[in-house]
Amino acid sequence: MAEQTRAALDDWASRHRPGHRTTAEAAAALGLQVYDTAIPQDWANAVADATGIYPPGHVVWCYDGSLSGYPVALTEDGRRALGRWAAGRRIT
Repeated sequence: MAEQTRAALDDWASRHRPGHRTTAEAAAALGLQVYDTAIPQDWANAVADATGIYPPGHVVWCYDGSLSGYPVALTEDGRRALGRWAAGRRIT
């Protein structure tokens, strides 16, 4: 699924022009079924602190196949923020 999501994101991002697409259109292009534009504030702050990109508007919280949800990037800035945030995480 990750490869399909990435391919859909790449396709959508290549055609994305700010102000011309809605969140619903972007989520549909990625095949998301259950999502929320309200993301956890603590998580948003942590991502912003780590990456310098504030994720609201660039990321939605997806609940497809997950009770607690997970972030999905809708824009290139969202993708960049998630990549930088994930790269900076340490598993201990």
